[in-house]
Amino acid sequence: MDKTQLKEYFQFTRSERISIILLLVLIVITGAIPAFLMNVTAKAQPSLALYEEEIKQLEDLSNRSDREKREEREEYSNLPAATYNSPSNSLFVFDPNTISEADWKKLGVRDKTITTISKYIAKGGRFRKPEDLSKVYGLNERDVKRLLPYVKINFEQHKKNGFEPAKNDIVRNLSERSSYYPQTIDINEADTGLFIQLPGIGSKLAQRIINFRDKLGGFYSVDQVGETFGLADSVFQKLKSRLKCVETATKKININLATAADLNKHPYINWNLSNAIVTYRTQHGYFKSLSEIEQIQLLDQGQLAKLLPYLSVQ
Repeated sequence: MDKTQLKEYFQFTRSERISIILLLVLIVITGAIPAFLMNVTAKAQPSLALYEEEIKQLEDLSNRSDREKREEREEYSNLPAATYNSPSNSLFVFDPNTISEADWKKLGVRDKTITTISKYIAKGGRFRKPEDLSKVYGLNERDVKRLLPYVKINFEQHKKNGFEPAKNDIVRNLSERSSYYPQTIDINEADTGLFIQLPGIGSKLAQRIINFRDKLGGFYSVDQVGETFGLADSVFQKLKSRLKCVETATKKININLATAADLNKHPYINWNLSNAIVTYRTQHGYFKSLSEIEQIQLLDQGQLAKLLPYLSVQ
């Protein structure tokens, strides 16, 4: 092979040179990728020291939580026996707006909660009615029920200081026990404060009963209270004798005007029944009497009896 042939053999066209360059670049990139990935993985992998530090932080957090719980138990245990273990031996009539920190402690209230109350009063806050005790952060439901009967807010004195109490506030004192511990409670008139006085009823259940009453449009039977979500039947049976339902007008729904959405807002009417009532009205015209609703097949006699007190055709 002479020099001319050899030169021609190693000569490349422009497109061939470009292809060779691209191929070399691709080879270099392919070779560099494994090394790059190994470097990234090494950086992302946590070191043993970092892992041990995180474990230590978790242990510290757990220990700190345990210490806080232990301190809280010790705080309770340091209270005098008369104020915590037997709180009824140290209860007395008090005004939460003027009572001293020492007296709060005698009532069995925790130091942290006393501090919260003191800050609230210092900033101009006031207890406008006895039930406001339930709003105090740190004062549990048991303590609220224990203290509530002994709250007596001196409204006259507070008026002189420019404090106007809320309307319908109940002035509680020991001589008025019969007024705030009634033998029976009117379920259509009682507020959360009265429901809380019942055995087994806390603030949440009391509010649920009232919410259920509002959605229904009023109770017409004591048994309806037992339908409240979260109220165990065993608890209801114990307090049932303390309840009464004074005859009152329930809020009624005009089934000739209400939409399906309006009807569905009532606890006793689901979507299927709402649509069935509207469909029947569309096909047959306005209901002339409530007895016509019996024609709707979705209603059995039990459901109808519960629902009729809340319906009207006018």
